[in-house]
Amino acid sequence: MTDYIPYDDERILIVNKVYHFYNFELDDIIKAEPTQHFSIERQKRRDEALNRLLDKDDYLDCVMSVDRGHPEGCELHCITHSGLIFVLNEDKFLITDQPCLITILNARVGQLVRYGSENYQPDEYTLQKGREHEKNGDNEI
Repeated sequence: MTDYIPYDDERILIVNKVYHFYNFELDDIIKAEPTQHFSIERQKRRDEALNRLLDKDDYLDCVMSVDRGHPEGCELHCITHSGLIFVLNEDKFLITDQPCLITILNARVGQLVRYGSENYQPDEYTLQKGREHEKNGDNEI
C-alpha cells in the first residue's frame, strides 16, 4: 500500500476505475451518512455546497475509484457537473451501507485536470465552475 496522500497534497491521484454506469444517483450521494471524521468544518462546507453551490439540475458527471493509500481503503470521488466532489469510502458505500461520506470538495481547476484521463475530461462548464470555486474561496468555507 502506498503512503496516505492528504487532500491538500498536489500529487497525482491513482485512479483505479472510472464507473461509466453506476446504479445510484446524485440523491444517493447527497443522502450518504457522514463518517466519524466528518468535522464541523466539513459539515459547514456540505451545507454551503448543498444550499448555494449545487446546481438545481445538477447530475453526476463522473464517479471514480481512487486509491490515496488510506488504511480504510479506496474512495469514490463523485464529481458533479457543477464541480462538486463528494468523497466517499468505497466499500462502505457500495457494500456495507455504513456511514461513508468523508468530505465534499469544491473542485478547483487543477483538481479536475488531475482527474483527467481518456475516461474523464471535464467540460467547459465544469471547468468554469472550478474557476468560480477558486475565485470565491469556496474551499475555505
